Amino acid sequence: MNFRKAEIKDVEDILEIISHAKDYMKENGLTQWNGEYPNREVILGDIEKKIGYVLIVDNLVRGYLVVDFVDDEIYRAIRGAWKTDSEYASIHRCAMHKTLRGKGYGSELFKFAENLAISKNISSVRVDTAPDNLTMKHLFEKNGYEYCGLVFIAGDKIAYEKVLK
Repeated sequence: MNFRKAEIKDVEDILEIISHAKDYMKENGLTQWNGEYPNREVILGDIEKKIGYVLIVDNLVRGYLVVDFVDDEIYRAIRGAWKTDSEYASIHRCAMHKTLRGKGYGSELFKFAENLAISKNISSVRVDTAPDNLTMKHLFEKNGYEYCGLVFIAGDKIAYEKVLK
């Protein structure tokens, strides 16, 4: 298992992983990612900005996430309070191939993002999800992320932050 920046050659694999996540959400009655988002253009934008990363397992692309270090305007308008006021990393578009679901790889995505933040002297990581996405909420809490409030991204999303040591 290792991580690397996503490349154009990975787009079809990433879209397959995103499709698995959308199917999972739909099967579980979740409202997140039930439309066109995220799509090819969004993934290509991630790659162009060099913020998309893939998880490689057995030489296959099996996970995807965005780790961004830009101060997100949406996060400035939190209804609640962040744990820190300093620079942060944010995780977006986190998804896993269906064959790896429930095997601990989701936590590995978070550890990767946290280590990347630490390597850039960033002291916290922020994430958000739809209020009904119990799977992601569990993953956040299992990995030490603390609830901070609500942000608005095409509807209310619950926001979490983890202060890194």
